[in-house]
Amino acid sequence: MKWPYSIPIKITDISEKGFNIHLRGKVYYLLREEYPWFLGATDEEILDVDATPGFPDDPEYRGDWICWETLDVDIGSHSFEFPNSYPVVLFSKQQIVRLEKYRREMNKKG
Repeated sequence: MKWPYSIPIKITDISEKGFNIHLRGKVYYLLREEYPWFLGATDEEILDVDATPGFPDDPEYRGDWICWETLDVDIGSHSFEFPNSYPVVLFSKQQIVRLEKYRREMNKKG
C-alpha cells in the first residue's frame, strides 16, 4: 500500500548478502545478516517498499519510516545511520533458523 504522504525511496543492487536503499539523497547498505527480516525474502518482497516522513517534534522520532508491508517490517531510517542505538532483536525461532541457514550457505560459498 502506498501512503498518500509517501516520500521517494528506491531499492537497488539486491544480492544474497544485502541491498541498497536510496532515501533523501543518501544510500544505505543493509546486510541481510544484520536485518534478519530479509533473510529468505524475494527480490519482489524487498522491492515492495514505501517510506513515510517521520515527525521531528515527536519525542520518539526515529527518522523516516520504511515499510515492507508484505514482509510486515517497519524500520526507522535512524537505525541505518545510528545502528548501535537500535540493536536488531530476533523475535522468533523462525528468524533465528533463517539466520543460521543463511550463514551456513554463505560459508559454503566462501
